[in-house]
Amino acid sequence: MKFNLLFFTALFVVLNAAVIPSNKIPSSKPECSTNASTAYLDIILIIDTSANMGSVNLRKISTTMSLIMPKFTIGNNWDLSQGYRNTRISVVTYDTNATIVANFTDINSIGDLNNILNTLTASNSQEANFAFSKAYLAKTGCTSLEHDCADPISIRPTAFVVFAAVANSPDLQQIPQLFSDLDFYETGALITVNFNTTDQTLTNFLQNITHNYFANASMYNFTASSNTLTKDLEWALLQANCYCADFFGTNAIYFDPTNNRYTRYAECMILGTWEGQGYPNDTIDMCSWSQYQKAIPAFVLSAEKTNFIQKVWMGIDPFTGMADYPYYIGLHKNQQGQWTWYDYNKGEFPLSSYTNWSPGYPNGAAGCAIMDSNDKSTLVWKNYGCNTEEAGVDALLCQVQACDPSSIACCLACNAQVGGYNKKKLMKSKGKNRYIRKMKMINGKPVRID
Repeated sequence: MKFNLLFFTALFVVLNAAVIPSNKIPSSKPECSTNASTAYLDIILIIDTSANMGSVNLRKISTTMSLIMPKFTIGNNWDLSQGYRNTRISVVTYDTNATIVANFTDINSIGDLNNILNTLTASNSQEANFAFSKAYLAKTGCTSLEHDCADPISIRPTAFVVFAAVANSPDLQQIPQLFSDLDFYETGALITVNFNTTDQTLTNFLQNITHNYFANASMYNFTASSNTLTKDLEWALLQANCYCADFFGTNAIYFDPTNNRYTRYAECMILGTWEGQGYPNDTIDMCSWSQYQKAIPAFVLSAEKTNFIQKVWMGIDPFTGMADYPYYIGLHKNQQGQWTWYDYNKGEFPLSSYTNWSPGYPNGAAGCAIMDSNDKSTLVWKNYGCNTEEAGVDALLCQVQACDPSSIACCLACNAQVGGYNKKKLMKSKGKNRYIRKMKMINGKPVRID
């Protein structure tokens, strides 16, 4: 299932823009920044304090976080548009009941965090009611999971970090659907640490809620006994800070064979379509909906990226009943008749060693390229006319650099306004749709549709 996203912003039209050749070929797998000192995210620690966890494990949690968090800049100056790069931390505990032990404003230093974690004690209760409702309240101020409410800083990514020793909550079966229905995955990540791997119910539950649809595997799901836990948690927190913000795109996710895990990479993609009046001048124009986000027609430099695109944008649009493909990509002939891609500065770089032409293509004089399928299961390139109105293709795969600790490139709200950005309304999504990113351009304006 897929859905169209709607968002409102001024259209920035680039007319007759000069294209500058570039000799630098972008990375096919741009890594997310791992500079914790410039990270900007909200961390909510969700800690099982039932008797199943015990005091020894609570001390381990405290020690682990005391090793990780000094690398981050802890504080409550949250406005990214003002240049602040702070990490905010909240602590929620749960046993029979869930409690917000510390709101963001209670923790302004590593000392504050250590003091709070060192005072946690295990209860006598064996019951552990997962505290996601309280975590949602700590993040958004929403007192109910069933209603939207104002979130003053919804652009900031959130890492929900769950330290669990048992899974016996009465509403356990409903929690995966809760994560599916709400926006826990919209910006940020869910990170889990299993303190009782012999409990198969807990193990299965944590694998289930951390399952990534495109990777078809659990992501950011760790065990307390791992000798790399501190390193892994720091990495996962920084992965949460590698996201697509209000570009409404999807992070590229590839397998990392060196570390034997799936990983987010620092690029975001979105499929845009046009309707109504005001056809774009060219493929660059189709992605130029804002001067504050350097979105470009997507470049595809590896089979790995092709496979990822196939997982996301090769289905049937539930609104039209039509296949997502064909759609334009950034491949085109330059003024010298050579096949080239656009880079993020709208310069050009040459076709790499990777190609994916359909048999018999390129042919004729058509100087742009589309993603299409001959067998309804794999995508291939075909050269196609560049006049978007005459060619009859109204869709284009756009991409932008992801936001990460080194960049706010994807964040329109961060770049467009000086003096802070306005409150945004929380938007809910459904099921696997949270991963699928589309946009419609109606009469030349970007529109989000729920």
